[in-house]
Amino acid sequence: MNTMTDEVVVTGIGTVSSFGLDADALWEAVCSGRYHPGTPQAEGGHRTIRVPQEDLVPVLGTKGLRFVHGASRFLLAASAVALEEAGLPAGTVDPDRLGIVVGSNYANLHTADLYDRTLLTEGPRAVSAMEAPNLLVNAPAALLGVRLQARACNTTISTGACAGLDALGYAMTLLRRGKADCILVGGTEELSPELLGIYTMAGALPEDPSGDTGRPFDASSRGITPGEGAVAVVLERRSHAEGRGARILAGLASWTSGCAAGRTPGKREKSLSRVIGEALYKASADPGEVGLVVSGACGLAALDEPEAEALQSLFGGRPTPVCAIKGVTGETGGAGGLFQLFAAVRSQASGIVPATAGARVTVPPQPPLSLTAEPQRRSPDERRPALLTALDLSGTVSAVVIR
Repeated sequence: MNTMTDEVVVTGIGTVSSFGLDADALWEAVCSGRYHPGTPQAEGGHRTIRVPQEDLVPVLGTKGLRFVHGASRFLLAASAVALEEAGLPAGTVDPDRLGIVVGSNYANLHTADLYDRTLLTEGPRAVSAMEAPNLLVNAPAALLGVRLQARACNTTISTGACAGLDALGYAMTLLRRGKADCILVGGTEELSPELLGIYTMAGALPEDPSGDTGRPFDASSRGITPGEGAVAVVLERRSHAEGRGARILAGLASWTSGCAAGRTPGKREKSLSRVIGEALYKASADPGEVGLVVSGACGLAALDEPEAEALQSLFGGRPTPVCAIKGVTGETGGAGGLFQLFAAVRSQASGIVPATAGARVTVPPQPPLSLTAEPQRRSPDERRPALLTALDLSGTVSAVVIR
């Protein structure tokens, strides 16, 4: 079979979130639109959504983790769950045909900062050589590749909030070119004081920590609610998955990415509109066929407003439901797009369109589409294409269409 025309499918998903490894609890919160306001942090007072580390013990154990930090732990745990769901326990895939692609922007940021500070203030004898591999953002992908002995590819993508969708797209391209038979796609981020500092300098967090945050498409939201976690997804070509009798959860129809020519709302809207339109064209899908939009809206007006305008211009007047899930997970950077994929896959399987957690007053005044305030039921047999969108402050934009 021509690998370029062989559909890429999802056969396993694992999640690590504020609900630990419990994907069903995460889906219930996403489905019902249960807004998570975040927990205030001692430093700076900003509210964040964190992963309970103790919940990872059943998968990771407690030994050999001294130099394995948050983002890497999250990815290892999510990957173990995804491989088990796909029916691919470790060691059952030819290492030369197994690849790793991870979306992450700030993995081990705190470790790298502490290492550099110690090196500068106390000298080289005060730092451990064992920490050196953790100074790079690709540390989680590298560690996962070593654990699985995956040799087909090992790539880390750092395109901000678009990294998760871009990782899916990159892996899709590699599979279609026959570079691997199976690719484990992950997205992972961990919270740290340094990351909160970056968000503050970027204007993503409010000056007043008590301000309302993380409410997608909401005029009262003053910024993001930082979150952490990981999602891992097993991708294969359909012929390979069917050949081994795997259960297929969804198909990836297309991916497109781009970058706005400027950081004004108008430029962002134009770029996202173009990228969405191109993704639908590649998927041979008309806007009227789309059954669900899982938006990357995060509660920051600088991003939500141009996305709302783009969706309105492309889908306005149609009853296509739009939901956003970052009111539950928080802004998880490289993992965000994969959390959106998780929500879309569960929505198609259950026939339930999730509510938008935290949304109250839409921006702009008219909803971009039918923004879901409550869960909506539809027939599970009605598997219309779903659109996933992402927009980053840097200007990068991405869209993925699944079936």
